[in-house]
Amino acid sequence: MMRLRSKSTQLVVLVFAIGDSEFGVSNLQTHVDYWNLRSKDSVDFFFVGYRTPLGIDGEPSPTKDQPSEFLPHAFVNAIETIEAASSWEFPGQASIIIGRAVIPTTEGYESSQAVIDFSSIVEFDLVKALKNEVIDSVPALFEAIIRVVRDRHGTKPEWLLSDRLGGRKLWDSFVEGVASKLPKGVQKMAAAMDCFRIKNLERPNFS
Repeated sequence: MMRLRSKSTQLVVLVFAIGDSEFGVSNLQTHVDYWNLRSKDSVDFFFVGYRTPLGIDGEPSPTKDQPSEFLPHAFVNAIETIEAASSWEFPGQASIIIGRAVIPTTEGYESSQAVIDFSSIVEFDLVKALKNEVIDSVPALFEAIIRVVRDRHGTKPEWLLSDRLGGRKLWDSFVEGVASKLPKGVQKMAAAMDCFRIKNLERPNFS
């Protein structure tokens, strides 16, 4: 369960990266607070394992003296919780889950927290995506997510995100492949398709 900053939020982004890993240090440690502020009510970023100090109003309020900190036990607990609730498995290195936030309703009453609809998500290994040049950089990816969701239409922003990001990268790769006729273009196209396709990671119910 996740507490959203706004009920208007439809998209949540879970970012997994071990705090003291090379990826975590270079891409997240000094930027977690910035992205939490930058995304505002458009999309909720959850940097898994990071604890952000709260202000007197109960809202995240990091400061220079009290920045967000990485808690290994919280990171591991979150991974185990998500793996138990879905068929997703942590790849062992930096990864991302992008999905639609759903607020459960029980007997007509809305929950104060949300869950991810695992039947329709985008998820991929960030390290592999960078290596395969599917994304230019982590900041560029986060910025693209924010901009796409702000311009969203309809009730399923994860589909729009998949089409916008995946389609653009596929087209870039296709043009590159036709122009150069090199295997690299084909490889990038396949990698982009795998990253940004919508996946159903609901845990099968055999009952």
